[in-house]
Amino acid sequence: SVREIMEDYLQWYDLLLENVEYKVDLLPWGGTNSLFVLAMKPKKTVGTVVFLHGYLDHVGSYPRWYSFLLENGYQVIAMDLPGHGLSSGLRTGIEDFFEYEQALETLLEQKWVPQEFVAVGFSTGCSVWMEYLHLHSRERRVKALVLFSPLVRLANWNMALMGYNLLGNFVQEIPRTEKKITSDEEVLRFIYTRDPLQEKRIHLSWFLATRNWHERFIHYPVISRSLPVLIIQGRDDTVVDWRYNIPMIQRFF
Repeated sequence: SVREIMEDYLQWYDLLLENVEYKVDLLPWGGTNSLFVLAMKPKKTVGTVVFLHGYLDHVGSYPRWYSFLLENGYQVIAMDLPGHGLSSGLRTGIEDFFEYEQALETLLEQKWVPQEFVAVGFSTGCSVWMEYLHLHSRERRVKALVLFSPLVRLANWNMALMGYNLLGNFVQEIPRTEKKITSDEEVLRFIYTRDPLQEKRIHLSWFLATRNWHERFIHYPVISRSLPVLIIQGRDDTVVDWRYNIPMIQRFF
């Protein structure tokens, strides 16, 4: 049954916690696609966090982060981005970041999502929130924004672009390299050897979409509303060009 499958999922990703109420949903999106959503609610709630994961990642990758929030009384609503995890769509590829934003809107339209929440993103998830706030500059649902290792431009951007220009006409996908994305060896081992939902290949369309989003974002007008924004960034990060990104995000807000 679906219930048993979901229990297996929650157990495998270390998400089964006591005194937490779980809700799982598959939202129809973009014609034939569906979006996987997991909501976790503690007994007493002080607020809600809507969380978007990073590229090549999925909802199940953040058990410690969720338990920290749940222990502090926050309901957590997390969604697999299109082409990731249990959401459908072109695996790891996207035409435009606007599609991620549209998927997020589909989630926020659900009646059970509170009218006020804290928006949290990791890497690409941050880009999606910034795109959303650009398109909905007058909305008041987002009470605060937390950005972990936000993506505006990738590290070694010129190299990545050169690679795309060389390969783009010949191949659609390249194998994912095992980058040291955390100093936690145990987490790395799980990601690269034991997690069936971690993508093994990168669809090159994503690089083009990233480039196009970056070109757009740097010209976006400043957000007119005052919004508390917290950026959390590791200095050993080799995935995003954080020295470039942070001033760009500060300008935007």
